[in-house]
Amino acid sequence: MGLRAEQKSTACFSVKTAWHAIFRMYNTLGLAKGISSSTGFLLLNVPREGVAVTHLGPLLGLSARSLSRSLNGLESKGWIKRRLDTQDKRMMRVFLTPQGLKFRKEASQTVKAFQQFLMGKWSPEQWQLLQHMLEHIPQYASEFAEQNSKPATNIKKTKSIEHEMALEN
Repeated sequence: MGLRAEQKSTACFSVKTAWHAIFRMYNTLGLAKGISSSTGFLLLNVPREGVAVTHLGPLLGLSARSLSRSLNGLESKGWIKRRLDTQDKRMMRVFLTPQGLKFRKEASQTVKAFQQFLMGKWSPEQWQLLQHMLEHIPQYASEFAEQNSKPATNIKKTKSIEHEMALEN
């Protein structure tokens, strides 16, 4: 079952297929070192001063359950440590260990090398335009969602699907 031409030409389709290709590439490159795309992305987003666990999920687009599983795996490898925040004892912070810093450096070098590779494929103007467009997509997606979300009004509660079908006929 093939995709229609209109579906292949949407911005969403292009962004998603591009991201999946990048994700698979990073998984393939990291396989030998035991780093997945998700692991590398997580390591790249933990600053030296640590970060609150509650900030990592939204930053990485992970559910609490997925984040917890990832953090448990990284902790068991000795790449991160979790500690209570010194200011707010209710908050858990994540810190990279020396081994985690080593793997973050490798992940960073790979990301930078791919960035240079891509930059060599396009003119500076094309690269700047691509960056500009991609940086604005989250804002535009939010605007679109706001403009197109309608509060549910006039919803009738029905007893069953059969009852609803009878009402339609």
